[in-house]
Amino acid sequence: MYSNYNGVEYMLFLNIKEFIRTNFPLKVVSKGENNSVFYPKSLLKRKSSVKIYGNNNKVVIKDNCYLHNFHLIIGFPDCPANNCYVEIGEHTSFNGTTIQIGENNSRVIIGSNCMFSFDIELNCTDSHSVLDENENLLNRGKFIEIGNKVWVCKNATIMKNTKIPDNSIVSQNSVVTREFTESGIVIAGCPARQVKSGIHWKFDRPNKYMKD
Repeated sequence: MYSNYNGVEYMLFLNIKEFIRTNFPLKVVSKGENNSVFYPKSLLKRKSSVKIYGNNNKVVIKDNCYLHNFHLIIGFPDCPANNCYVEIGEHTSFNGTTIQIGENNSRVIIGSNCMFSFDIELNCTDSHSVLDENENLLNRGKFIEIGNKVWVCKNATIMKNTKIPDNSIVSQNSVVTREFTESGIVIAGCPARQVKSGIHWKFDRPNKYMKD
């Protein structure tokens, strides 16, 4: 739609969300059998992709999510992964995140109303094997679980077999390597540890809550 102002014609996108949905498709590559990717019409996506190498893998993205520079990779071209599951909850946004899954039967679950900054990695695999003297695998990647309303700040890395509880914050440059159970915490450091508890965060700018 166009509007004329002082003799100059301007294009008005009255529905920006609809424009993004129409002009920025999600690139999906599936190399295998019985793989599925489910996402609703409400999904907003730009420069994002899902690549699956393997069989019987499932990806579910729920309503009103935003994917910008988001890349999900299951398996490798030279080493497929099978029977993996990824779920992203409603109203969760990404502004530069890569998720890598490398082993069979792995899962990545991300809750609703989460906010991911940029240059973030979720690695549910080490990509290479660590073995004991009997050739037993020691670094199996099984899961990553992120609760509802989690804020992951820029340059954070979330490793395999980790859990981040509801209403928590992962600080900038942190590397998460274990499970946390208490909700409403701040996780920071390398490796990350709990540095604050009893918090909750909001999408509002800090000025709204300043009292001086």
